[in-house]
Amino acid sequence: MQIEIVKKKSDRFVKDAVKLHIEALSYRSFITELGFRFLYKLYTSIFHLDLGFLIVASVNNKLKGFILATEDSDLLFKVIIKRFYIFIPLIIMRILRKPQIIIKLIQTILYNKKVDINIKSELVVIAVDNTERSKGMGREMLNELSIEFLKRNITEYKVTVHEEMHKSNNFYLKNSFLFLKSFSMYGVIWNLYSKKIK
Repeated sequence: MQIEIVKKKSDRFVKDAVKLHIEALSYRSFITELGFRFLYKLYTSIFHLDLGFLIVASVNNKLKGFILATEDSDLLFKVIIKRFYIFIPLIIMRILRKPQIIIKLIQTILYNKKVDINIKSELVVIAVDNTERSKGMGREMLNELSIEFLKRNITEYKVTVHEEMHKSNNFYLKNSFLFLKSFSMYGVIWNLYSKKIK
C-alpha cells in the first residue's frame, strides 16, 4: 500500500476518488445525489483553488481509499459561489428531477452554523474500497492526515458521521477522536468529533 498527498491543482486520482465516494457513500451522502459531474467539478475546483487536499491510499497504482480534507470548511461552500457558472446548471438539472433536494442544499449551506464550533479544519470525506476495509488503511490515512495538518500548523480538526453508523463512530473513538456533540441534518442525527494532534 502506498499513501500520498494530492494537492495544488493536481487532477491525479480525482476521478477515481469521486467514483469511490459515490460507490462507498451514496447510501448516506446527500452530495452524491447531485451526480458524478457535480462531484467531479467540486473536487477539481477545491484543488484548483487550493482549498483542500486528498490523502490517497493506492495498491498497484489503483486508488483503494482516500480522505478529502480542508484547512477551512467555511471556504468549501464558497467554491460553488466563485464558480457558480459551472455549478448552477448542474444543480438546476438535479432540482428539476428531484425538487426536495432544495431543502438539503439549504441545510448544506448552513452546515457550519449547525455544527457551531470554532474548529475550521475538517476531515470532509473518508472512503475505503470494500476489498480493503478492516485492514488498517483508514488508520494509516488518518496518520498521514495528521502529518499534513501539522505541516500546515493545524493542531485540531473535526469530522462528522451519522450516529447510526456504529462502525464509523467506533473507528473515530479508537483513533483518539473526542465526541463533542450531536446535531440533526438531512433528517438524521450526526455526531461531531474532534482530534487534537501534536
